[in-house]
Amino acid sequence: MGARHHPQREAGRADSTVIVSDRQVRLTPQCVWIDLQALNDRLADCAAVAEGSSALTEALDAALALYRGPCLADQAQPRAATARERLRSRLAVALLSAMRGTGLPTSRGRELRLRAAAADPPLGALLDAG
Repeated sequence: MGARHHPQREAGRADSTVIVSDRQVRLTPQCVWIDLQALNDRLADCAAVAEGSSALTEALDAALALYRGPCLADQAQPRAATARERLRSRLAVALLSAMRGTGLPTSRGRELRLRAAAADPPLGALLDAG
């Protein structure tokens, strides 16, 4: 996961890319695209739509396009592991919801599962157990 700076979004603005206040540092969303936030937004879309709907599979496709494997995989700190497992669980819930939903062809559910497992083998094992 990473962040990208978009200078064209800043053109003509006085906004700062980095905001420091109350001993916190934040990135301005209008200036910086963060793939983890985009993935979280797509997973929120998955949670907000009906199981088995085409909107769910569209949101899931968008989430899987962003998911490149375990979040913070090179970090061993408990906080990173917690974030990694939370994200993996949210994606598993969305995938299981789509696969269990009515109207989704079995081949499409299998494709979604394989895409997730290719990016993150433990996620594939989690889906097999679910």
